[in-house]
Amino acid sequence: MQYPLTSEYIKAIRDAADNLDKLAHLTPVLDNYGEPYRSSGAFAVVFKMKDEATGKFYALKCFTEEQTDREDAYRMIAEELETIGSQYLTGVQYLDKELFVDSQCTDETEFPILLMDWVDGVTMETYIAENYTDSYAMAMLCHQFCRMASWLRSQPIAHGDIKLDNIMVRDDGSLVLVDYDGMFVPAMKGRKSPTIGTRDFSHPLRSVDDFDETIDDFSLACIALSLKATALKPTLLDDFGAPDRLLFTADDYRNPANSRALSALNELLADAELQSLYSLFLMSLSSKSLAMVSFRAFAVAKPVKYNDAKIQSLENAADAGDAIAKFNMGNMYYYGKGVRQNYEKAGEWYKKAREQGKDDDQFINWLLNNAKQGNSAAQNMLGHMYDDGLGVTQNYEMAVEWYKKSAEQGNAFAQFYLGNHYYNGQGVKQDYAKAVDWYRKAAEQGDADAQYNLGYMYYKGLGVTQDYEKAGDWFRKPAEQGFPIAQFNLGFMYENGQGIKQDYVKAVEWYRKAAEQGLANAQFNLGVMYENGQGVKQDKEKAVEWYSKAAEQGDANAQYYIIIDKA
Repeated sequence: MQYPLTSEYIKAIRDAADNLDKLAHLTPVLDNYGEPYRSSGAFAVVFKMKDEATGKFYALKCFTEEQTDREDAYRMIAEELETIGSQYLTGVQYLDKELFVDSQCTDETEFPILLMDWVDGVTMETYIAENYTDSYAMAMLCHQFCRMASWLRSQPIAHGDIKLDNIMVRDDGSLVLVDYDGMFVPAMKGRKSPTIGTRDFSHPLRSVDDFDETIDDFSLACIALSLKATALKPTLLDDFGAPDRLLFTADDYRNPANSRALSALNELLADAELQSLYSLFLMSLSSKSLAMVSFRAFAVAKPVKYNDAKIQSLENAADAGDAIAKFNMGNMYYYGKGVRQNYEKAGEWYKKAREQGKDDDQFINWLLNNAKQGNSAAQNMLGHMYDDGLGVTQNYEMAVEWYKKSAEQGNAFAQFYLGNHYYNGQGVKQDYAKAVDWYRKAAEQGDADAQYNLGYMYYKGLGVTQDYEKAGDWFRKPAEQGFPIAQFNLGFMYENGQGIKQDYVKAVEWYRKAAEQGLANAQFNLGVMYENGQGVKQDKEKAVEWYSKAAEQGDANAQYYIIIDKA
């Protein structure tokens, strides 16, 4: 059967009262342009309709592609859903020959429609795009999704095509599944599946012969894992995500051993809930389903939201000199609990906690107890206390021991400082290769200091083969975060064409960024660029201006150049 074009459906819906049969009492809701409000997909167009008598809204789905046994399938689906009555599903009604359409594509004039309750909200795809940097919002979304997954796995049905744009997020955060074209209900047992799902959310070996209540299992497991990981570390979505999917692709499922996205989760495995969801994902990948696993395995605790009053109370205690409160403020920013994740602010609060706690035996004992219980933040802090001799006798070996415990749980700060100890040979035998390994782990989590140090190791060829191109790549990351010495180095590499194409204009750009932050080397080099007219119009006065700024900070070269220029 041929179906009308979307434009032909729009024309028919404009005059719904004349063109609908049993549903002639429904009127189209209009958009800002006076056209029927609608959304289009690959195989259908959905219109928003209103029953003026009751004020209720409906979704009226018009098909644009043929599907075998659609009417029979939706009859069975509708009957099954009537007996379920779940918040995660809407009722459906399939009406054959309901809508009259004057179409140029076919001799047919009457076409089927599917009527559903209208769901106010946005697709999960849109919700994630707008909220993925909000750790609390993502943790709550993961919680709600896992609740839905637990319910769905307890039922004898399956949706058949679990993906982001088939899940609606209501204003209150609750979820609703839409688009039931691929749904399985018990009455369909023995049939072929009308779909094998969407490739980036489906098991790589799924076929049309897989059609029972377990066909959603893999999709549920991979989405739950992605949501939890993103809640813990939002930048994963920047690194591996795409608008129509989350962290993983079909290629990751086919070759998990070489998946960069899956490898990136290793640093998060200290989180017990992520461990559980990762295990579910691996089980479903190996068997296509979780049939032997209790649906309760999807349990993810509802996240605790730190309200403004609690945050203010904690900050007040920190400002009053409570070392534990300062430490907990650092944790809030490090893990993004109640505030946006910010390593720089976390570091500032951890530093305040160290300084406050150096004369506080209660803080040291509290820290030690938490560290022994496996708290990675406390282990990292204890490493600092031994490193600097604050509240304890300075001991580099003990510092390394505690840093390593924390670093192995994925703590970026501890990984960076452990790298420093291997670089300097403090508490361990000097080992540049191991320093590089730990710098890299921290750098891949976004730690600007570690990114700079890793760039330096590549630049100098320490622990790795010298590689100016990779050095430039790593310098660029902290430079873009405002790290002045990285900005200077990047400017130097552009000036001299090291690993990147020589570009005086870009050299000036990066020198200026560092110079304006007060870095003497950058101020001097920027003066040289002005004096020689490289990347900028030659300007002796500006050259002297920048030389003077560097000279005031004791830069000997700048002081010499000022003398020469004035001579």
